[in-house]
Amino acid sequence: MICDFISTLYTYLYGYAKKQINVCILRIHERDNVAVVIEPISKGELCIYTDAQGMEQGVAVRECIPVYHKLALSRIQKGEPVVKYGEWIGIAACDIEQGMHVHVHNVWNTKR
Repeated sequence: MICDFISTLYTYLYGYAKKQINVCILRIHERDNVAVVIEPISKGELCIYTDAQGMEQGVAVRECIPVYHKLALSRIQKGEPVVKYGEWIGIAACDIEQGMHVHVHNVWNTKR
């Protein structure tokens, strides 16, 4: 049921039917604004994860992301913390849109 709703929403937002719906990401902690990609994903896929309330949520992937890299679950503005494991792992070096690849190219390391 949730997958049907998400497919309909995806078609409404992006103008074409979803190619594939996958549970291919893992949100580790309820405070995380990124998820770990557990299998390579392609632009246009829709990934499902469970939020802090136990509800399934969908994220439309905006670019190809390799396995074990991170996917933005929500928009992260430049200067905001990137949160994984419930802890800050860095600061967004630029605006990162939901569904984008999160890695060293757009995150500043806060450890010195």
